[in-house]
Amino acid sequence: MVIFNRKHQLYEDMYRCQYNLSGIYQRIGNLNHAIRLVDMAIKCASVNMKDKLAEKEALILKAKVVSQPLIIGLNYGPSLILKPT
Repeated sequence: MVIFNRKHQLYEDMYRCQYNLSGIYQRIGNLNHAIRLVDMAIKCASVNMKDKLAEKEALILKAKVVSQPLIIGLNYGPSLILKPT
């Protein structure tokens, strides 16, 4: 799919695929894939499309993905605090 999109210069479609897949991976908890895909979407938006709005959208999604482990940790409360032994 990526090769087809590059060959035919369908950068907006490629950006949307990467952006949406990143959100899906985030929801299922695969944060490594989510970050990798959102980075690809950011690069596509800034380099290929030169679309600042799309780039900012992807940066916001990346902030959500990167901060997700922190938010999950906060939801569990003090049980995650490690005590020295």
